[in-house]
Amino acid sequence: MPRRRSATDRSDAIFGAGCSIRPVFQPIIDARRGHVAGFEALARLVDANGYGATADFLASLPDGARLRLFETMLDRSLAVMTDLCRPDETFYVSVNAERFLFLDTSFLTIVERALRKHAFPAYRLVLEILEDGVIDDEAGMIESLVRVRNLGIRVALDDIGTAQASLINIKTLPV
Repeated sequence: MPRRRSATDRSDAIFGAGCSIRPVFQPIIDARRGHVAGFEALARLVDANGYGATADFLASLPDGARLRLFETMLDRSLAVMTDLCRPDETFYVSVNAERFLFLDTSFLTIVERALRKHAFPAYRLVLEILEDGVIDDEAGMIESLVRVRNLGIRVALDDIGTAQASLINIKTLPV
């Protein structure tokens, strides 16, 4: 029987030997109530030299590796939130996802599998769409976002206003 690949093996295959991806959590403050409402999971590449910024490695990854990066970040983020939060707490976790991922046929399956694996309530997950240009398949994107939202998952635009497409996306996407 073939050996099951560990998270470290998968990271080595994507990023090189000795490297791994870890989520670092940035608190999200509810300004009206003045308390932490949730956390944004930010990907950090860990190697022999320590943490590297996301921008240092993300742009160089092929699409397949970006899908695996999303899957790894989602899995690890839900694991941490499940371990650290009591069942009665309502903290949410926000995980970044590039636009093209929403159009990948395996995207929804990956998200559903991670939610089941960690028994994490869908309403406590926010998928933040990274603004990385204009959407090529607007109808497909809208259909995917509707399916995601029908699961109870919230959708948001990441760093709204920092890219040209922000206003267009607010008008056209169901976020």
